[in-house]
This record gives sequence, structure tokens and C-alpha cells, in this order.
Amino acid sequence: MRPLSADVVQTDRLRGGSLLHTAREYPSASPAKLQAAIESLQRLDITHLVTIGGDDTAFGACNVSR
Repeated sequence: MRPLSADVVQTDRLRGGSLLHTAREYPSASPAKLQAAIESLQRLDITHLVTIGGDDTAFGACNVSR
């Protein structure tokens, strides 16, 4: 995890790819993956999650919130 300052965003946006170094993953694919996603959010003290995507993203976020 790293802070996203204006300088970081300005530089990284030119490289392309994921700024947050994430991978496409479907947390609802298995109970273990869902639990790992939830534990990661808790460990990082993330209380709100904004998702951008389609039906799969919304479904996965719904399962995480439950």
C-alpha cells in the first residue's frame, strides 16, 4: 500500500496498466478467495470500497459487503 500523491499519479499515469498494481480477480469464485478479500480490507482498515465495472464486479462487491 502506498499514498497516492499528485506527483505519483502524474508520473504513473503515463506508464499505463493498473496504478494500484491489482489483478483481475473474482473474490466470489470460492469461499477462500472471498475470505481473503475481506481479511485484506479489514487488515488495511478499509471501511468503504468503491468498485467500477460491470455485473461481475457488482456481484463480487455485494458478496464482500455481506
